[in-house]
Amino acid sequence: MKKINNYKELVAERMRVQRELELNKAGITEEIREIKDKLKPVTGLLSIFNTDKKSSFKSTAMQVGANIGIDVLLRNTLLGRASWLTRLIVPFIAKKLSSKVIEKTVD
Repeated sequence: MKKINNYKELVAERMRVQRELELNKAGITEEIREIKDKLKPVTGLLSIFNTDKKSSFKSTAMQVGANIGIDVLLRNTLLGRASWLTRLIVPFIAKKLSSKVIEKTVD
């Protein structure tokens, strides 16, 4: 960079720097757009695994408590002498039903 000696050179240098800045901004914007385009399949895949945005800490804590209660009450006590298939299916169904009920009551 050469030394600026007068006002005209200062204005010219400022204009040059502003044009360079605009070009760099446009380049960065284009690169970001390309990266977003490349990541669209990944973000689409992640949206499948994403749970409802409505779920809060309260509903999550309630679901964890319900799951523990179902495990203790059903699997260990009420179904203690049942077949392995019954001990597998009944708690699963109870957990799914309780999670749906908790979602509706928290909303």
